[in-house]
Amino acid sequence: MAAIIAATAGFASLADWQAIYHSFGQGGVSAFINGGANILQQGVGLDTVLAQTILTVMVVLFAGTTMDTGLRLQRYIFQEWGSIYNIGWMQKAAPATLLAVGSCLLLAFGAGGDGAGGMMIWPLFGTTNQLLAGLTLLVITVMLVKLGRPMWYTLAPLLFLLVMTTLGLLIQLKSFYEKGDWFLFTLDIVILIAAFLVILESGSALTKQIKANKQQAAVDKP
Repeated sequence: MAAIIAATAGFASLADWQAIYHSFGQGGVSAFINGGANILQQGVGLDTVLAQTILTVMVVLFAGTTMDTGLRLQRYIFQEWGSIYNIGWMQKAAPATLLAVGSCLLLAFGAGGDGAGGMMIWPLFGTTNQLLAGLTLLVITVMLVKLGRPMWYTLAPLLFLLVMTTLGLLIQLKSFYEKGDWFLFTLDIVILIAAFLVILESGSALTKQIKANKQQAAVDKP
């Protein structure tokens, strides 16, 4: 929400905003930096150039830490595959890191030599990101149920995320079909299947834990 506010704070009117964001991928970083600097200048009186410098450093740090985290998680995935399928060399840090870097390069340059291959799947980033958030909320909810504590604080956001993510995927699916974008259409179906699997896993995990709690309560009852 803070990023959205910053990216729109530098525009005096809707027409100015539409002039920048006339198509997907336009505006972006420069709008965020200028808008954020405008907020800092108007709000706390910072010099505009200084505020722009702070926002620029913030963007660079965000990009760097995001790439570091993504690469690290990708390495863990390869190492887990090595453990699951008994591939000894893949369980080691160096080969797993090389595979992680290689997969990133393949994603970036696989669709051409400009390094923008990842932008092809960027429209689906939001839904996949929210699915990950849903899985996190699922784990926390199951832990709360296991501990016998109130679970609605995490269950309600979990249900909201799953409903909105599924709805967003269906809307995107229709849009990709109408545009004839069969690559994203296929990926959307795969992610939609993953969303349904998360929904089924949520129901199954919570049901099992609730039953286990009832059985334990019956055993402990004098």
